[in-house]
Amino acid sequence: MTFTEQLYLPAILKGMGITCAHFFKKKVTVQYPEQKREFSPVFVARHILMRDEVGAERCTACGLCALAVRLKLITMNSL
Repeated sequence: MTFTEQLYLPAILKGMGITCAHFFKKKVTVQYPEQKREFSPVFVARHILMRDEVGAERCTACGLCALAVRLKLITMNSL
């Protein structure tokens, strides 16, 4: 083998070593409906529109609902 061909051999062996190491690691997949992921106590994932004493929505026009919906179904227009 030429010198340039010999340089590839250690890289290939290193890559195979990394692949083998990942093959034997613990799986991180969660079987969703049966197993629920544990979240931090301070985790906040859902924006909830609060209501006042009368039952009217207390919207402050912060725009977080528009950011939470990824398909741009909600838009916030300033008047």
